[in-house]
Amino acid sequence: MGNSQSRAAHAYDLLREQREERDGTTPLTLDAKTFFIQLLGARFTPSEEPRTGDAYIVTPAMESMRYVQQLIASIAADPSEEARTSLTNLLEAPALQPWKDRLEHALHEQQILRRKVLFQPASVTEVCHTLANLQPANAADLHALIVDHLVQLAHEIRHGNTNDYDQYWDGDKPKIENDCRNALLSDLKKHLQPLHVNAEPEGSYADLKRADIKALYGAHQIPIEIKRDSHKDLWKAIHEQLIAKYSREQASDGFGVYIVFWFSKSPMPVAGDGGNKPKTPQELQQRLAATVPKELKNKIAVLVIDCSKPIRQDS
Repeated sequence: MGNSQSRAAHAYDLLREQREERDGTTPLTLDAKTFFIQLLGARFTPSEEPRTGDAYIVTPAMESMRYVQQLIASIAADPSEEARTSLTNLLEAPALQPWKDRLEHALHEQQILRRKVLFQPASVTEVCHTLANLQPANAADLHALIVDHLVQLAHEIRHGNTNDYDQYWDGDKPKIENDCRNALLSDLKKHLQPLHVNAEPEGSYADLKRADIKALYGAHQIPIEIKRDSHKDLWKAIHEQLIAKYSREQASDGFGVYIVFWFSKSPMPVAGDGGNKPKTPQELQQRLAATVPKELKNKIAVLVIDCSKPIRQDS
């Protein structure tokens, strides 16, 4: 078909005839559905839908727009990994930008369905191990375990008597992000080793994207995204990296952790929630957590680690 509009029109006419003959139940393969969403979605946008309750005539353009909606919904009802990939690719197609909201909703619904289909209840042995505070039985357990140890480490960095915050500084300047990540990772590995849970740098996730750290146990892994308080994507990383690219993996079951290193002296980017720049790490943590979608509040943890040097009182 290439870029030929006339051939695309012929394909659309043929498809419409088949739909009419089969009462709209044309059995299309996933590839065919994806193809026709690309073909028709670029020509007929959601704006074709009437916005009032007045009587109106259903035009061919409106029929096509509704058919695209049906195809998107059909893919969202498919729990396969191929369906997830299809929706992800459609989201990235420039010609389908008018359909972005509907495609994002479809991908979210497909992920929920996929998790339900693939969910396996923990065995009695796994439950006993979890209750005994041993190895995690699933991604939710692993997530809770990782968050608990990270909170402990954050407390040690800020309030420990060994001045752990010093390892995040290079003299009077905060260390670069990777060095901060490595310092935290080293301490986290020590915490997790007795539980046979591992943590590694730069975990590979969907579409060849990489998280800063991944915590692993068995078939489960939790992505951990890290930013300094001065990073330009400080307010975007939860949505554009952690949720969109990393936590959607089957092994993660939608769970993830977002960590920010607070140095106080760093020039912070403009607040993404429209307010003034946060004045304390506690305020930043609360406001970042407030940006997590309601349905993901129990899956995406936000932790701001205070690495600032304490103000020393002269004796």
